[in-house]
Amino acid sequence: MIRFHHLDFEIEKSFFREYFWKNYTKGKWHEFDPPKMMWWKLFNISDITRDIEYELNIHDLNIFPRFSYQFPNTNLPYHVDEDQMCSINLNLLDTTPAISIDGKEYEYESCFVDVGSLMHGVKPDPNERLILKFAIRNSWEEVYERLDKFNLIL
Repeated sequence: MIRFHHLDFEIEKSFFREYFWKNYTKGKWHEFDPPKMMWWKLFNISDITRDIEYELNIHDLNIFPRFSYQFPNTNLPYHVDEDQMCSINLNLLDTTPAISIDGKEYEYESCFVDVGSLMHGVKPDPNERLILKFAIRNSWEEVYERLDKFNLIL
């Protein structure tokens, strides 16, 4: 079973997009070796994500919300995230992003994915990409149960 699920969840995209662009200078480049300027991260945003955390039923978990921006036509090589974390990804643009898991593309608006055990990446796309990501360092099963309890798993 692929641990990828679409979520029945929507957010005010324009608010979060505007917040990102007003504050992106507080972020930093993702660290690659060798360095590549293709992926920008903005941390310390829990003040604006708290309500969403309650709506998703993840408010008291080990969560690290952040924005992730990726330039057009760049790829994020296959990898497994540290600490066996899982994530909730919320698309903030009008184009539809995709994540590649074990060679298969999954488009999404909002999703829950096991990035801590699945090889995943992002293939080049002509569109930029901006997501609000909740990196969660609790077990996949616990987060799945919490999302399912709120009928968010599709």
